[in-house]
Amino acid sequence: MKDRDRILSRDITATQIPSGDKHPLPAGTKIFLHQTLGGSFTVQTDHGLYRIDGSDGDALGETVTDDRIHTETLEDGSPNPEAIWTQLKKVYDPEIPVNIVDLGLVYSMDIEKIAAPAPTPGATAPTRNEELETRNPGAESAEHHLLLLCLHNEPLAPAIAHLILDTGWIDDTHVAGALLKKTLNHFASDDWPGRDHLDEHGILETDAEKTLAATLLFDPPKTDDPRRAIDQTLTALRNRALTTALRQIELALANLPPDSVAEQTTLIKQRIELQRQLRQPFGLPAAA
Repeated sequence: MKDRDRILSRDITATQIPSGDKHPLPAGTKIFLHQTLGGSFTVQTDHGLYRIDGSDGDALGETVTDDRIHTETLEDGSPNPEAIWTQLKKVYDPEIPVNIVDLGLVYSMDIEKIAAPAPTPGATAPTRNEELETRNPGAESAEHHLLLLCLHNEPLAPAIAHLILDTGWIDDTHVAGALLKKTLNHFASDDWPGRDHLDEHGILETDAEKTLAATLLFDPPKTDDPRRAIDQTLTALRNRALTTALRQIELALANLPPDSVAEQTTLIKQRIELQRQLRQPFGLPAAA
């Protein structure tokens, strides 16, 4: 195995993990190279974990090849979806040697042609996601997608409830998350009235929940493989929670006093276990 202990040959600016703050690393700094993925380097110094851009690879004796995808557009001029997925799979979380697609952080992609609105002087036009979030907070969340899949695949919902209801992974601070949690609770309690009877059984308690449910029931999920879509969304929920926990561990490690050996050992074991879980497939059992 190539030696991973390095000494910087020149001054560089690196990004601290997980804060994202920029820090100068002077020439002569001793580092340990954790991973070289996605065109950047994750390194450990005496002061914590850092991401070093590929353009500074020479400072640690490394080179980065051009891993951009070169492809032509489709006949109608739209981007090639396969090329987009391939490029996304070259993007890595700096703390985890798994790309963001396999991590489940990107679980769907839609290509839509949107006419550019005429700019208003002094104003910035909202993006499509910003408009969705304004109308329905949580509209682009994993909770929103999973709720949609539950409502249109009711026989699979009890297994979903069994998998995630007690994990604490659901963000119920927005409408989609709150309604998803309520929905799964009814499936877990075996008193789900059916998607066409939500209002009359008092499940939809607010105007926002009624509007969201009506929208989801009217607009079925665009997938030919609902189990696969559910597995991808469950993986996204799981990975979001575990990645957050992993970053908290990295932050704790970065702020530990040098003599906290026992605590450091405990945190490193926790980090290894989280990384192991992130590499494992996750989804509905085959019998569901």
